[in-house]
Amino acid sequence: MRFALPLRTAALTGIIVSMMSGAGHAQDRANLEDVASVTGTCDKLIMAGDDLSPTCSGQMIQSIYNTGRTGFTVMVGDKGKTATFTGMEGAKPDDNSQLQTVDRVIVNEGIKGSTPSTIAATGSCAYTNPYMGPTIVNCQAVGDNGDAFLLQFRTDGSEPKFLDLKSSAAP
Repeated sequence: MRFALPLRTAALTGIIVSMMSGAGHAQDRANLEDVASVTGTCDKLIMAGDDLSPTCSGQMIQSIYNTGRTGFTVMVGDKGKTATFTGMEGAKPDDNSQLQTVDRVIVNEGIKGSTPSTIAATGSCAYTNPYMGPTIVNCQAVGDNGDAFLLQFRTDGSEPKFLDLKSSAAP
């Protein structure tokens, strides 16, 4: 199941593009199939053990690649910093739920010209069908160095929508 999430601003498109800037991300851009977003509440964001929940935005982006990779991204603060939990689509326990592995956490400081930090991690994300009302996306991972990462995002139940990549001006 693909999590169709509503992208509302050009700024969020810019976040995805900046997330994929830097070495090694050209392949990811070429494989990007869909981008979407939802609004709601970021209940919890822990990055390398630091509680960033108070600065986590009420909008989440999902990027979907034709390789099976999926990423969940939230903004942190108001300076363009983002945190992404990414991995491959996993098991589908039933028609209305999806599991995804997490094999890396990406932190983009939002500084032009800086390369996002990629942390090798082991974990998973779980979520249910967002078209059935409010849902929770729950991601947790442990970095190879032992650092803890956690994202709990509760959608407001608004109907998800995809960004039309074919007519988007995003590179």
